[in-house]
Amino acid sequence: MKVDSVIASAYASALLEAVKGRNALSQAAEEATLIVQLLHKNPRLQVILESPNIRDQEKLALIDRVFGPKFLDLLVRFMHLMLKRRRLDVIVPALEMFCTLVVRAQGKREATFVTAFSLSDAEKQSLEIAMERVTGYDLHSEYKVDPSVIGGVLFRCEDVLVDTTLESGLYNMKRRLLRTQVVH
Repeated sequence: MKVDSVIASAYASALLEAVKGRNALSQAAEEATLIVQLLHKNPRLQVILESPNIRDQEKLALIDRVFGPKFLDLLVRFMHLMLKRRRLDVIVPALEMFCTLVVRAQGKREATFVTAFSLSDAEKQSLEIAMERVTGYDLHSEYKVDPSVIGGVLFRCEDVLVDTTLESGLYNMKRRLLRTQVVH
């Protein structure tokens, strides 16, 4: 594990403990996800927050102006702490790890389903139920659309990978055919 991930993990764990004491796990995780999305969509904002050329007071004012009115006070103070400790460079991984820890604290495991097109709610529910049986986990699922997936589903949850895509099926068929000896 890289040093930055160890640092991010330590901050994520500390934030989890602070949020547990306030019974705001779900809300904090939702808002942390929104903060991460906001920082990804606005890379300039993250550059400003990490810049050594901008004074801390200006960064604090920016955090308060952008995040203060919309997010839990605890998350805003968490960002203040990371600024004070000069660790805003790991804010995104820390918040992402925090969300993972919240899912686990709720007794669930994060899972990703990748398909070529959007699924209906009924299809999502059916897939989720089937994969909960396969893995034995209660899943917190994310669904992604990837047009390069020609058919089928790609499922990931921790160390479990189930690939029922057409590409995978064709690859496996090719492998079996190449191993088959032809008798003349």
